[in-house]
Amino acid sequence: MSDETIDFDAYWQEYSDTAPRQTFIFLGEKVPLPFDLPLAIERKIQAANFSKEEELAALIKGVYGTDLLSNWLNKGIGARQMIVLLSWTMLRLQGSKMTPLEVAREMDKAFAEGKVKIPLNNSGPR
Repeated sequence: MSDETIDFDAYWQEYSDTAPRQTFIFLGEKVPLPFDLPLAIERKIQAANFSKEEELAALIKGVYGTDLLSNWLNKGIGARQMIVLLSWTMLRLQGSKMTPLEVAREMDKAFAEGKVKIPLNNSGPR
């Protein structure tokens, strides 16, 4: 056995930097799908209990960054859009081929059944 220290972080960075990335158009911008989701964010998305838009915004920021969040807020992103975007992103990274429309329709069912909560200050789809 060698005394060499393996730098997993460096290997992971190289791997994630060179992995092919899918892109999508959202609110008129071409956006790269993230390489991975932080586990804490994935768990919050799966819990599907969003009582405040600030919670949704924090999740979007954690996945897509401050600049995109700011651009999207300025363009009028709604709470439902945030929830569908987060859900679609998570599903896509898990290998799902569902379209955003299919995810939105599934989320509509979950909203109607009370399985997903939407912040009260959002009156519906935009």
